[in-house]
Amino acid sequence: LFIIVVSNMVGAYYYDRFDLTQDKRYTLNENSIKFVKENVKDKITFTIYLTGEIPAELKRIEREIEEKLADLRAHNSLIHYEFVDPYSFEDEAERNNFMYQLQEQKFKFSKLFYDEDGGEKFKYLFTAAKVTYLDKEMPLQFFHYPVIYQNFDLRGLSEFVVNNLEFQFIDIMRKIIQKEKPRIGVLTGHGEANDDQLFIIRNALSDFYA
Repeated sequence: LFIIVVSNMVGAYYYDRFDLTQDKRYTLNENSIKFVKENVKDKITFTIYLTGEIPAELKRIEREIEEKLADLRAHNSLIHYEFVDPYSFEDEAERNNFMYQLQEQKFKFSKLFYDEDGGEKFKYLFTAAKVTYLDKEMPLQFFHYPVIYQNFDLRGLSEFVVNNLEFQFIDIMRKIIQKEKPRIGVLTGHGEANDDQLFIIRNALSDFYA
């Protein structure tokens, strides 16, 4: 009993995840660790809506989201996270209003089809998280397909999303923490790219530069 109590006490203060994979796919990149240690100076909260009664392959994404955020939090306790199931509201009107508010805040959803009682039904799946830092909020979209039918390759989707979680978390933190975008200029008259090419470049850089 004493050993169990001590183990639980230690676990409350320390988090570690043993990565036994050959390519260390579950180990945080050193640059990611350095970023969260040096740049997250205030509380940042991830509210994840991909939870609840969902297929096993999507449950894997949910677990990996939690574990990846726990990994990041182990290096900076200002990182917080919570899971909110939009279907947890028992009152239908309240549940519908909550989902409507998510849509108004630009959170994308998928229409997930499944079998129940011999018939096909669907539910709305919010595949995103709300990131809050100081007075700013941003959506983090893990993936988005307007419709997910029963023959959809959820296993392949799960593998893709899980492998990109660390990048997505660091990318959104970099965006929301940035106080002012540095300005960049484009020289003309020297055989530079055409207008269409420049538009693509500007669009790609717009998240970090003005």
